[in-house]
Amino acid sequence: MSEERFPFMDKVEEIKEIIKECSNEILQKKKYQHAMVNRWTTVIIDKILAELNQKKYKFKYVVTSMIIQKGNTGMHSSTSCYWDNSLDGNCSYRWENENMYCITSVYGLAY
Repeated sequence: MSEERFPFMDKVEEIKEIIKECSNEILQKKKYQHAMVNRWTTVIIDKILAELNQKKYKFKYVVTSMIIQKGNTGMHSSTSCYWDNSLDGNCSYRWENENMYCITSVYGLAY
């Protein structure tokens, strides 16, 4: 259990690995199905939050995930935050297989 405070960015590689593992577990052998995207993203987010909460780090989390079918399409997204740059942070991870991308972001807000 971790009670110390530290910058979110100190844990970015560990968090990216959690995102990767959760994404692989849910999506690895799947083909894109529009009707399943909401379910898949919900399960991925729930699994990531459960893993992060087990770490007992002193952060509140926001997790977003989107699944996009591969093809001749574009996607643009932006985010702005007002936070403590010395402790708070975010990271994103792009997972993909032969027919879809899953882009997941985790925001950590120190408390």
